Amino acid sequence: MKTAQCSMKRFYQFLRGEDGYTVALNLTFLFVTLGMVMLAILMWFGTAMTAYASLRNAATSAAFAAQAQVSQQNSGSGTGFSTGVNWVLQNDYQSAANTLFETQVSNLHLDSAFTNLQCSTSSNGNQIIVTVTGSYLPLFLQKVSQRYPVIEALSVPMKSTVSEEYKVVG
Repeated sequence: MKTAQCSMKRFYQFLRGEDGYTVALNLTFLFVTLGMVMLAILMWFGTAMTAYASLRNAATSAAFAAQAQVSQQNSGSGTGFSTGVNWVLQNDYQSAANTLFETQVSNLHLDSAFTNLQCSTSSNGNQIIVTVTGSYLPLFLQKVSQRYPVIEALSVPMKSTVSEEYKVVG
């Protein structure tokens, strides 16, 4: 117990001396610097999550646009009665999905946050599958990356796959 009091007394005398102010200033600068770094990391994480949500929303919109390209094909006996109804996906479902995706990219300004944005659409049975890929660089680092191209290596590759099943009742 006595050594603890003695060491506290020495520490207190050190802080009362002139060097104590230097230690306090250094600790203040350290905490401020670490706080700024943590703030930058949180900003990066927050903007990346928001950008991914916007990218996923654009992919979902494209999937719904492709899903809307289903048409009814009747097969009947020719006597006025339908013997069967089939639902057929039209050939232009990919162009409809890509058109809506490009519109969403333009409206949400995703082209300024992402590079190499690509949208691919396919169908599997009665499912529409839209896959969107792109590389994300936070907006606050884009100006820096114009001056220092090595910052581009920090971009985060993102991929979002949306699968929508079209069910038709009728």
